[in-house]
Amino acid sequence: MMIGYKRLVIGLFLTLSLPAISAEPVISAISPDLKHAIAANAEMVKKETGTLAKNEITYSEDSVRWVSGFIDRNRDGDPAGLVDTIGSYLGEAIISNYGGKWIIFDGQPAVEIKPDFVVFPFSKVAKHFENGQEDSIGQFFSALPEFIEAYDKK
Repeated sequence: MMIGYKRLVIGLFLTLSLPAISAEPVISAISPDLKHAIAANAEMVKKETGTLAKNEITYSEDSVRWVSGFIDRNRDGDPAGLVDTIGSYLGEAIISNYGGKWIIFDGQPAVEIKPDFVVFPFSKVAKHFENGQEDSIGQFFSALPEFIEAYDKK
């Protein structure tokens, strides 16, 4: 499959097909302030959901699945603030388990797991709130090793 630019983007929508884009994406380093805010949000999610779960929430797959269930149980409310905080948590969990770093990709915070392999935690969380289990962050997180293995084989 030919993508219209050199960077392979797995947009956290669990799809690998993207429309052709004529221009190269704009990629930049994340600011220290934004990186700090993301880390603080992620820690807040661990603390608050850990209290709700009556168990320690970490960056493990089981914890990500618990947070995924939390989204399912809270889809009826306004997810605006939750998208930012849980998106921060998901990105930090991805980095903790699979490596990578935060970047800005076309104006949007993203995690570059490997060169040319970028995921969008905030978009994935928003889609989970919008669409439910078909866009589950837990299922996505569990599938990442397969995506990474396929990337490594290319």
